[in-house]
Amino acid sequence: MAMELEQVFVLDESLEEALGTAYQKMDLARASGDERARALCLIQAADAMVQMDRPDEAMGYASEGMGLCSEMKFEEGRAAAMIIMSKVHAKKGRDEEELEEAEDSATDALKLSRKLGFRKGEAVAHTALSGVYRASKKAALAIKHAKEALVIFAELGEKRSMAVTYDTVKSAYLAKSPPESFLAAKQVEKAAALYQELGDKAKEAACMHTAAVVEKDAGDVKKAAEALQKARDLFAEAGNVQGQGMVLETVMGMLLDGGLYREAVKVGKDRVMLFNGAGDAGEEAKAMVKLGDIYLKNDDHERAAKIAETALGLFASISDMEGLKSAKELADGAIQAKKVEEIEASVAKAANSMHVPRTLLVDPGLNKRMAEQFVAAITM
Repeated sequence: MAMELEQVFVLDESLEEALGTAYQKMDLARASGDERARALCLIQAADAMVQMDRPDEAMGYASEGMGLCSEMKFEEGRAAAMIIMSKVHAKKGRDEEELEEAEDSATDALKLSRKLGFRKGEAVAHTALSGVYRASKKAALAIKHAKEALVIFAELGEKRSMAVTYDTVKSAYLAKSPPESFLAAKQVEKAAALYQELGDKAKEAACMHTAAVVEKDAGDVKKAAEALQKARDLFAEAGNVQGQGMVLETVMGMLLDGGLYREAVKVGKDRVMLFNGAGDAGEEAKAMVKLGDIYLKNDDHERAAKIAETALGLFASISDMEGLKSAKELADGAIQAKKVEEIEASVAKAANSMHVPRTLLVDPGLNKRMAEQFVAAITM
């Protein structure tokens, strides 16, 4: 089936699946000579790419799609391409000029979509503008455009698009100074309610996890914990192991922030076992590295080294080079930390027996500690 205009934007779909579909339909369009469909596929691929943090590739695809649409005088397609190009400029956002280009492109797309009666394009242009204004630290305008997009999606009856846009509104509220966490959390709750209505437990769970993070950052640990429990239950009901692992990672971070090391380690072990039970060696190994980092930061070097060794084996079994690199860094860190511990023990022993000042002995952490002591002294 050829790509249609209403399908061109990647809103609530899996990015990988959307990109795969775009490639597949692009090949079919090229084979059949359907340039209109090929242009839309290029634009959809660009939308997925920019959301996958591949802005340079996205710009190439969007530009090619724009060129085809201009040749065919396909104005709706041109508006869609302009929106994606705006997202690319906003994603790069290296300077004010880049953000101005993003704003100009999204504004032009909004005007063109409105002129053509292309309502979905108009809504997505509003969300693009919201993102640009958020990046430009203009939170009030970001909120305004996100809410206008919500109104249009509601008129179109697109509940999934509405749910995604509630997340955009949430981000805009958090961009305010100070962040309006209460209103941000409310947007997430509205999105969760829509997914509940649609029977999508995994997306509802993801919303609850987002709500938990918002509450945690706002300092309401109790609400955050309640939202996390609900998120974990929903992910479990949906059979979503990745989601459950994400929740456990957040719980682990909260426990560490509260100084509850043993409890955090227990959750970290539960996370490793979760992926082990699911037969996901890659995620199991990543969870081990995460747990190993906790061991290392809390001076449990032996456990860090041991779990790093196990993770190395798992990563090697699935030929994950990035994973191998992270596990090796953990192993090297554990070895180095152990050496420092041994040196410090030797220093202490020598100081007790010979009364030799520590500053005259080799100590890898000496410079840092001296600097910290100096800063503390001059600020007293």
